[in-house]
Amino acid sequence: MEWFYEKNGEQHGPITEIDLKGMYGNGELTRSNLVWREGMADWTAFGAVFELEEGAPQKSASTIVPRSQRTQRGNSCGELRADAWDALSGNWLMAALVIFLMQVVMQASSMAAIIPLIGLLVPIFVTGPLTVGMYRYFLRLVRREPVEIGELFSGFTLWLKHTGLFLLVTFIIVCSAMVAAIPGGALMGVVVANNQVLFEQSPDLAAQDPLFLTGLVLIVLLPTLVATYFWIRYAFVYFIVADEPEMPVGAILRRSSQMMQGQVWKFSWLMLSYTGWFILGMLAFFVGIFWASAYWMAGFAAYYDDLRERV
Repeated sequence: MEWFYEKNGEQHGPITEIDLKGMYGNGELTRSNLVWREGMADWTAFGAVFELEEGAPQKSASTIVPRSQRTQRGNSCGELRADAWDALSGNWLMAALVIFLMQVVMQASSMAAIIPLIGLLVPIFVTGPLTVGMYRYFLRLVRREPVEIGELFSGFTLWLKHTGLFLLVTFIIVCSAMVAAIPGGALMGVVVANNQVLFEQSPDLAAQDPLFLTGLVLIVLLPTLVATYFWIRYAFVYFIVADEPEMPVGAILRRSSQMMQGQVWKFSWLMLSYTGWFILGMLAFFVGIFWASAYWMAGFAAYYDDLRERV
């Protein structure tokens, strides 16, 4: 989200919200400086827009680091996690509750499967909009924007588009995995066809055939790798549609793919760096999983928001 601001009677911008707040924290802007972004009816005082308490002290420059400065340093995974941690400060319980509610609604929709036909469609109808709502919540959180728990359900305002996006991405991932399974399946089929009698008499012994085992490895490994690749390629689609609701679905897919070029290893490392937190969450009677998931989602959102500034 880009902002413009007034200083010394002149218009400046656009800049991101975190940089705008950083300027206030550094003392470059005051409560009375006018700010504006697309969607606002008119220019409004900074203090009125962000509802600052009268007389509240401004944060020092060491407290708020503008995103533009962090971008110049490269934004390591450690910096992104630190950004996520800072965004969650004072918001941990609410963020964990968003994750919890997401799981409750998803589990409730899955239980509807006992209803013939319609019950099978319920999870499909709610997964996309809920996912967009959750991504929007954490994106606003890392941008230090006011956000309520009801943001989780904001994705239902464009229910058809968000459901369609979810179905399309799922279709691409599943179909790519199925195609990747063909070589392994074909190799296993050839081995079985050439040793049909042996397989019928002693399946366990025949399954030790090196070619059969190679096919078995391929039918597991290749689909996993391919599905993971496409999941990472389109990992940002829900952030993008939350950020730019009017963007066409095809453009959203292309934008996510563009942003992920050359980012696979860094993204994978960032996601895996939360493994220890999930282990701690499981040790805490699994309740800690909600806090670990909130931390993971905040880091994910910080990564998207940071990369969006540079790609």
